Amino acid sequence: MSTAIFTVRPTTLAISTTECLNLEEMGHEDDPIALNPGENHVSVGVGVFRILATTPVRVTAETNDAHILSLTKDGGSPDPPKFTDFDVSAVRAFLVDLKSQPAPV
Repeated sequence: MSTAIFTVRPTTLAISTTECLNLEEMGHEDDPIALNPGENHVSVGVGVFRILATTPVRVTAETNDAHILSLTKDGGSPDPPKFTDFDVSAVRAFLVDLKSQPAPV
């Protein structure tokens, strides 16, 4: 299971998980934010983020304009929300790459 998060202004994400995971930002994949089991609070700026997990992850945002989507390997890659300036091709490539990765061990 994977989660895509689109933020259009700085916000704090509350991420609840039962496993050790990474929150990755598009364009900064080499510098992920570690998430521990339990409730994690992470401040993020404008961007596209992803989480790859083997169990369900609950994500909420402090602002009401963040978009949070669960993705499946069988589904298509979502486009960014229409009111954003995110590059559609870059977002698709980032999220397709997420769906092709093995689940964390």
